[in-house]
Amino acid sequence: MSYSEQNFPDPHLFKPGRWLREADKHKHHPFSSVPFGFGVRSCIGRRIAELEMQLTLARLLKQFQLKLEPGTKEVPAKSRIVLIPKNPINLQFLDRQ
Repeated sequence: MSYSEQNFPDPHLFKPGRWLREADKHKHHPFSSVPFGFGVRSCIGRRIAELEMQLTLARLLKQFQLKLEPGTKEVPAKSRIVLIPKNPINLQFLDRQ
């Protein structure tokens, strides 16, 4: 279903912004892409995959220092189920010495 043009225009193009709720004008059904499945038949490796992503992020943070792009002003928060930034936040990855 993730490659269905009914759910996603240009399904074979790399568009990470399509997963942002407000970025994509085309609204897709919440169950049109469920990479780990759902319910009792969901992927048993989901937790391992999530842990791998967290470990990768931890290694990136250990190797690089994150700084805001110069000239970035305070970004206000927007209230959803959790707080999200109202504007994009651009970061620089600086090599740790």
